[in-house]
Amino acid sequence: DWSGWTIVMDFAQFAELEEVDGCRWSWMIWPSSRLDASRCVVPFGCMYTPLKRLGNMPGTLPYEPVKCKSCTGVLNPYCRVDPQGKLWVCPFCLTRNPLPHQYSEITNENLPVELGSTTVEYAIQRAPAPPPAYIFVLDTCVREEELAVAKDSIIKAISLLPPDCVVGMVTYGQNVHVHALGYPECAKCYVLKGEKEYSSERIQELLGLGGMVAGRHGVPTTARPNGSIAQPLAGSGQPQGTARFLHPVRECEYTLTTLLEQLPRDPWPVPADQRPKRATCTALSVAVSILDIAYASFGGQVLLLTAGPGTVDPGKIVALEHG
Repeated sequence: DWSGWTIVMDFAQFAELEEVDGCRWSWMIWPSSRLDASRCVVPFGCMYTPLKRLGNMPGTLPYEPVKCKSCTGVLNPYCRVDPQGKLWVCPFCLTRNPLPHQYSEITNENLPVELGSTTVEYAIQRAPAPPPAYIFVLDTCVREEELAVAKDSIIKAISLLPPDCVVGMVTYGQNVHVHALGYPECAKCYVLKGEKEYSSERIQELLGLGGMVAGRHGVPTTARPNGSIAQPLAGSGQPQGTARFLHPVRECEYTLTTLLEQLPRDPWPVPADQRPKRATCTALSVAVSILDIAYASFGGQVLLLTAGPGTVDPGKIVALEHG
């Protein structure tokens, strides 16, 4: 049965290609036209195995990869290279890029490693990134039992985070409360009107974040060597800037747990024929602004726990009245 033999050969080719680069494609041939692509029943996809040990991979390259000035594609064996003009053409956007000065002696017989191997590793000399940051945004316009479940979920999530991770807390109902976790002796929070739209600059001004502007490589200027950003203000013993709102788990876990255990429902009364005023958009805007100021270009995440859609502008999804 020759058809069975063909299937065996196809699977063997898949395995061989996977050993070359650690990639397994849903198709082994790329369509040459839009019509051929539309006739493909199975969509195109690739399963990549990071850190796969490849027998043919060269050693680690101790320099930065050469990137396209237009699309940031990396110099690779599929690029067209002009050794005489010291140029290379990006295969993705077809932009002509000059080769760096360290490639001045390049020839057709003397090519750099990245032009001869489809998989290489670079040892990039960069400052280590700070620990990831998480800001929990909690809706308090819920019943007591639902709020208790949400608070327990946040407490459990914090207990599972690495101790050097940075966390923040924003609660909201009709208004937005930004909790300052840098004061374990006395709970503090900033209250912003939920029905008002704030720009990032205005949020920075209202929360007093001007002293915590990102420095070189996006790292906050008051960052510690170990990546923590809870640096006290010199001579005051108190944190400054975004360090008041973003704190390492190992330093604020007790404070945040106590805050959640004592957190009440939104106190504003709700008429029987209306939904609660829920300022979801303003709360998210504040959380994103804090991350944008303190953690620009680094890992950060906003986690929203809400019981319903936003009911006030900005970002209103449904009207306050039922029906």
